[in-house]
Formats: sequence, C-alpha cells, structure tokens
Amino acid sequence: MARYTLQLALNPKLKCELEFIVVFSRSFWNKHFSWLHRIDEKTKLSCHSSHEALFHVAVMKRDLLNIKNNWRTMPKFDAFRTSFDNLPSDVVNLEGKATDSGKETMFKQMNIFFASYETTFDWHFDRWSNSLAHFSVASSNPKVSSMYAKWFLGYDLLNTAVVRDDVDLCNGCHIHKTTCMSSELTAFLQLQTCSHDNILF
Repeated sequence: MARYTLQLALNPKLKCELEFIVVFSRSFWNKHFSWLHRIDEKTKLSCHSSHEALFHVAVMKRDLLNIKNNWRTMPKFDAFRTSFDNLPSDVVNLEGKATDSGKETMFKQMNIFFASYETTFDWHFDRWSNSLAHFSVASSNPKVSSMYAKWFLGYDLLNTAVVRDDVDLCNGCHIHKTTCMSSELTAFLQLQTCSHDNILF
C-alpha cells in the first residue's frame, strides 16, 4: 500500500493535476465562494446579497473566462505551468490510443474541466443575471444600479457617459473588492435576456 502511494506521489501527471486544482481554487473558487457567504451589513446575515448578485456574477464569469483563456500567461499559474511544460508526451500504441497519459491528455482534461465548469456555473447563476436581475436596482453601487436600469429600459449603454469613460465600477466599493470596468459589465449585460416577468415595480 505504501509503495503504491509513493508511486502515485511521484507521478508527474498526478502532481500536475493536483497543482492545477490548487491554483484554480486559489485564483477563482476561494475568493468567490467566500463572497457568496459574505455577511450583509444591514441584516447581519449571510447570503443576503440578492441586490449585489448580478454584478458579482458578471465579475465571476469574467474571472472564469480569463483563467480559461489566459492561464498560460498568469503569474499565479507559474508553478503549474512549469509542471505542465515538463510533462512527457502521451505514449500511444499502434492504434494511436494513449497507453500512458502525459501532456496531451492533461491538456484535453483541462479543456473538459473548463467546459464543464462553465456549463455548471451558467446553470447555477443564470437566474441571477436574468429572471432575478431586477434586484440590482437596489445595489449599493449606484453606477451598477443605474447601468442595470438603463439596460432594462432599453437604453444603448454604449452611448452613456459611464461606459464611454469606461470607469472602474469597483472604485471606492467595499462590497466587491476587485476591479471591473463599465465596459465589462456592459458586455455581460448585452449577453443576457431582459426579463419583465418578475419585475418588482
């Protein structure tokens, strides 16, 4: 048992897989999961963030796609990238099937992971950016609230001052401790379906 455990611990591909999960968790999962359990200042309860959800879903989706598309150049992924680049190539048989997985298999698995994660993310958070998006009119961030209202009413956000100036919507915001430009929120909203079914007013 100990021998097999040691063999697994020395397996470079297994080590690479673990490094990927760790760095992905630290770069994306940990901070956003913590935000989803934040304590609301008014109610003093956790998970009372419906009025802030749309904007944070936009931030989460942006961060997820950024990692998916740019992990090769992100400093946080340096250690993983080194392990990945040092992996040997797949060993394949005469039929072209991998008998000992290496770099090519690892890359395929990463693509499957990102595709599955994005699909699952969209399934869980879709309602916050569509049927429940109207809670954003009560956002503590007036710029976010204004942008949502204008989008809901059919305004062309690209012609509004906040988008033309491309301001950081998180500047001075203590709820969303990150950066998010108004152009990024605009791009996110334009991909959503404007629902009037459950509007509060």
